[in-house]
This record gives sequence, C-alpha cells and structure tokens, in this order.
Amino acid sequence: MEKAKEILKEVVLYPIKYPQVFQGKRKPWKSILLYGPPGTDKIILAKAAVTEIQGNFFYVSAENIKSNWMGESERLIKGLFELARKNKPAIIFLDEIEKIIGAMSDNEDIASIRLKGEYLLQLKGFQYNNEGILIIGTTNIPWNLDPAILRIFQKKIYISLPDFDARKVLFDLNLKGKPNTLTEEQIEELTEKTEGFSNSDISTLIKEAINESIKKCESAEYFKIIPRTNEEKCKYMPCKEDEPDAIKMKLSEIPESDILLPPKVIYEGFLEALKKVKTTVNPEDLIKYEEFTREFGQEG
Repeated sequence: MEKAKEILKEVVLYPIKYPQVFQGKRKPWKSILLYGPPGTDKIILAKAAVTEIQGNFFYVSAENIKSNWMGESERLIKGLFELARKNKPAIIFLDEIEKIIGAMSDNEDIASIRLKGEYLLQLKGFQYNNEGILIIGTTNIPWNLDPAILRIFQKKIYISLPDFDARKVLFDLNLKGKPNTLTEEQIEELTEKTEGFSNSDISTLIKEAINESIKKCESAEYFKIIPRTNEEKCKYMPCKEDEPDAIKMKLSEIPESDILLPPKVIYEGFLEALKKVKTTVNPEDLIKYEEFTREFGQEG
C-alpha cells in the first residue's frame, strides 16, 4: 500500500509538520474515503496515520454508535465531533460507513433517517470547522453510498488486493517467530498461488497451515524428547519411527499439555491448507472497484 501511505503522509503528516505551507487557499485535505475489498487492513492505515501525528483516534462503527433509545444515537454523534474538536489533533475513523450512513431508501424507519441526518449535519458542519481534525471513512461497497456522502469525502483512495511483492511481505510478517522449514523459493511459490487473496485471507491460510502441523501430533505414533536447559521442562515432538530416540507412544500418553512441541510448519502443510482456504473476494466486485475508481477515486 505504498501509494496509500504516501497519500496519507500528504494529507495527515505534512500539514502538522509544515503548517506554514498550508495557509490561505492552500488548505490541507480534511476527509478521506478508503474503499476496496474486505480484509485489506484499511483500519491499520488509519491507525498508522494517527500514530505519526501523535494524535487521538476516535473509532466509530454501526455497532458502537447506535442506541435503542430515541435520540441517544444523535447525541452520541454530536458529542463525538465535539470531543474530537477538544482533543486535536485527532482522526475520526468511520468504519464500514455504508452500515452507518448508507444510501437512503423508501422503507427506512424514522430512527434510521434521523441518525443519517445527524451524521450528514455534523459532517457538513465539519467542513467549515475542521482545523486539526481528519475524517477517515472506509467502505467495502462504495457504489452503495449516497451521493451526498461521496461529496463530503474530498479524497477517495482505492485499497486494492495485495500484489505479489505485498503478499510476499505478508507471508514474511505472518511467519515471523513461527518455526517453519520454508525456503525462499517455497515462499515465492506460495505467493504465486495466493493471487487474489486479501491480507486477512493470507493470515487465515497461515493459521490453517499451522493447524495442519498440530494435527500431526494427534495422529503421531512416535515421539522424541527434546532436552531443555536450565529449569525448563523437556518437550515432546512427534517424529518418524526410524528417527533416533523415537519412542512409541500416543498423544494422550504425554503427561502435560504444555510440554507438547508441535512440528515446524512445512510447505506440504500449506498445500493442504490451500485446499480449504480460498479467497473471500468476489472477482465481479473487483471490476466494480475499478469502475468506481475510474469515475470517482484514485489508486492507493
């Protein structure tokens, strides 16, 4: 997401670092919409941005803002924007904005209409009283947003699926600290095989591959003892019958669960995991994202 990170630096970091440049008509951007397939870690970008400016982060979702009490949600929204103004610099992060203020429909109840109206009121008012505050919204279905909402967001950035280089980085990050026997060539092969996977799909794949190694403990008929130094307990690891010091035993015979040492994650475990874990992103949606980007947004 190199482009997206550069854009966020331009929007978030530079106005704080070089305020003298952003004076008069040269005002900084104040609202961004991050859109793209689910599982592409859009929230991590926002958290990284707020860390850069050492500011306050206000997270809003449909679940934490809606109330069963009439008028309570509207008060929460108004209070949120007032709180952000008192604690600048700040980022208000509206997660999955389509669930909070999606397109208006004819069969909506009064509470939902009032809630959306209050959001629009605050967001429009924010355009005139916004110094030191940035609004970041995310959505997986930008084409479903009301045009009035789209107009509020000055920049619309497409967070696409990770390309080859990004997927390889994701494998390296997710495997860090996890014992494995994967070679550089095998990691590149897995990177090729996961084209079309999102960040979270790759994370799920790695968890499944780790589970494959744990399953070997359940079916193992032989274990060997791994000596430990100092006061640590010895560990039991599944092994083959012909390995030195192999002991014929079952998993249930290991006296304590904390002394079980699962085997390292291997390439074959990933091949088995790939049979179970598929991409969660609909290829038809990718076409919609590209069309939306051509009309409204920019690549991130």
